Amino acid sequence: MLGDPRGQTAQILASGDSARVSAALLGLLSDDVAGRDVSIQTSEVLQGVFHSKWNLQVKRLTYDLCKAVPISNEDVLMHVLPGIKSDLAVEASGSPEMAAQALRFLPHLQPHMLAEMVETGEIGQMFEPAQCAPQPEVRGAAAAALGQVLLVPAVLHSAAKTAATAQQYALHWQNITDAMLDENPQHVVASALASTTALLTASLGMSSSGRHSSSSGPSASPGSVLLQRVAWAAAARVAAALGPVLQMCAYVPHTAQVDVARMLLLMVGEAARDPATWAGTGDPPVGSGVLSTLLPPNLVLPPLPVLVPAVLSHLSAMATNRAGDAAVRSEACRAVLKICVMVGSSDSSSSPSPLGLADASAHRVPLPLGWAHKALEGLLDLEEGGMHLVEPGSHEIVGIAVEGLSVLPLGARQHFLARLWPVMARIRDAPARLRLFATAWAAAVQHLHSPGLVNASVDRMFKDAFLLKAISGEEGGAFQSAAQLALQAHLKEQHEQQHQRQKRALEHKEELQAQQQQQQQQQQQ
Repeated sequence: MLGDPRGQTAQILASGDSARVSAALLGLLSDDVAGRDVSIQTSEVLQGVFHSKWNLQVKRLTYDLCKAVPISNEDVLMHVLPGIKSDLAVEASGSPEMAAQALRFLPHLQPHMLAEMVETGEIGQMFEPAQCAPQPEVRGAAAAALGQVLLVPAVLHSAAKTAATAQQYALHWQNITDAMLDENPQHVVASALASTTALLTASLGMSSSGRHSSSSGPSASPGSVLLQRVAWAAAARVAAALGPVLQMCAYVPHTAQVDVARMLLLMVGEAARDPATWAGTGDPPVGSGVLSTLLPPNLVLPPLPVLVPAVLSHLSAMATNRAGDAAVRSEACRAVLKICVMVGSSDSSSSPSPLGLADASAHRVPLPLGWAHKALEGLLDLEEGGMHLVEPGSHEIVGIAVEGLSVLPLGARQHFLARLWPVMARIRDAPARLRLFATAWAAAVQHLHSPGLVNASVDRMFKDAFLLKAISGEEGGAFQSAAQLALQAHLKEQHEQQHQRQKRALEHKEELQAQQQQQQQQQQQ
């Protein structure tokens, strides 16, 4: 640590010894973690570091100190911001890493300062040169940091105040989305992909919470409407250039491939949320006047029957790549199943859309069952292979597999149900285990209305070795109770159906007898 807050700080900084300053900064960070007040030393550090030239290690530790210790507005305005601007001048500093480091710190500024910088246009002045820098690490840091800044609630609120700031906000996102076609996949494309995925996720979160809708209304705040329209425009731009985007996404690091699957799922969700608007036949989206320059007038968006198969083809290749990372494969399988449930043709109209789409019939697309079949196989292979050892993750994976059953015909469901029963039994959380079992059971008996089909299918189901053990009590625990309750409910339902059939048969017999009596009376007359 720096020792005397009023003397030793300046001496260490004045020495010009980077090793001593780095050690002192590490000491300050340790003191802050220990709960000691280091505000006086921090202020002197900011003055001494940001107004002088230091190596990358000293600057990195100083930025870390700024993240850990509350900084006064005066210190930010007098020292931190001038230091950031100095570091962003790559030609002057000669260090792209220094500029990238300064960009990555910007989202950590106080929200009200970021909001003011958006209103004054200072954010654009900082990021736009970095987005055009020749160094890929600088462009990548700009795409990542700008996306974080734009999603700060205070920034979104300020951007929605006027048409000019809203337009500038939308143009910032356009630059981020277009960076997905950058020539450098490792730094730039991966960062732009992550930011675009975060944008679409934030828009979905607002839509799911009911804070806005696709139509104007008193409950829709200007910021939420702006975010929704920017997300829609970003999804449209990606869809319009889907081929080149997927080609670049194939080269991003494997750690970023998870974002590829998530982004494609969310993009399809934006398209399916309002197919008429996506196809250009519906009413203009809310706020489209502000965002009119985002989409060229001659831009052609692929309709859902074209977009969805292209996306599923790419995701299926990711899901079936056994040499790929388990997290990437599971995310790709998850995305395939959610898209199939969301837009795939299915007799199961009772299944809720995973992205909260209200009218399922408006966006149904005929899809081959092979995609959902492969995705379910992939998820169960990963789960049965012990790739998902974290209990909450196992819940989610099994839940998506169960949800995906709704897009399969009954015959295909039986194969996966036989594999799902023991997987669900291994889940230790009893409420989750019962909920998943009930959902799987509903998918198993959902379409069994024909008497002959009921008897044949249920007989096959209850001949399953695991279910027999669960019902007889060999598996024990809550799963046994769930299996027995399900059996009792099924037998009760079957008894009621038999009673209804007998009642209808009796009514039909009485009706025939009445008709015969009527005919006999007419003949006698």
